[in-house]
Amino acid sequence: MQFEILGPLRVTDAGPVKVSGQRRRILLVALLTHANSAVSNEELLDWLWPRCPPRSAQATLHVYISTLRRALEPYREPWQPAERLLTHPTGYLIKVADGELDVLRFERLLAAATPALDEGDAQRAYELASEALAWWRGPALADAAAVDAARGEITRLEELRLSAETVRVKALLALGRHRDVVPELTRLVAHYPLHEPFYVLLMIALSQCGRRADALAVFRRARTVLAREVQVAPGRDLRRTEAAIVAGELD
Repeated sequence: MQFEILGPLRVTDAGPVKVSGQRRRILLVALLTHANSAVSNEELLDWLWPRCPPRSAQATLHVYISTLRRALEPYREPWQPAERLLTHPTGYLIKVADGELDVLRFERLLAAATPALDEGDAQRAYELASEALAWWRGPALADAAAVDAARGEITRLEELRLSAETVRVKALLALGRHRDVVPELTRLVAHYPLHEPFYVLLMIALSQCGRRADALAVFRRARTVLAREVQVAPGRDLRRTEAAIVAGELD
């Protein structure tokens, strides 16, 4: 069985597994963000009814769990114990085997890509980071995007996504593929206008393509965006990159 939450929830097991109902989908996402660990009833209720849970919330949670069990283990007889979605003294736990959850695959690949880049194996770093990013199909935990309890995990995953993008681009630059990476970095800068490392990498790529004026224009744009949106000046890396370009050190 494959669980995917780096985008809209998707469950497959020799074909799509239907998880109907928005709250049931949110419930499964909540459990998968704590895969192989118990999630308390209180936490689950906070995901499902963050502001005003109904009096029947606990009973409804039990019904949702039963529905999910039937979807995840359709051939289990009613008297047999569940093997996938387990009852725990404090709540519930979903068992996920190695390789079944996209988040865990993504994190494992990224954890291997970063040291590969640090050790100078740019080709392997590029391949691992690309494979990691291929698991993303949209915003993290898309079904729970409006749930306050999900925001911490969404932020964590999105930051890891930026790290993977950064490793991939740095690997391409190390491989001498400066021209190839300019369009991708231009897209990343447009999508993440407050993420300074992407401006730095785009400036380096442009400068090493012989486009010094364009690289300096990127710095000016970064300075304008940062001042307008968050009222800060460019950080040290941006300033140092600009100075190196002006001095001709990155051509």
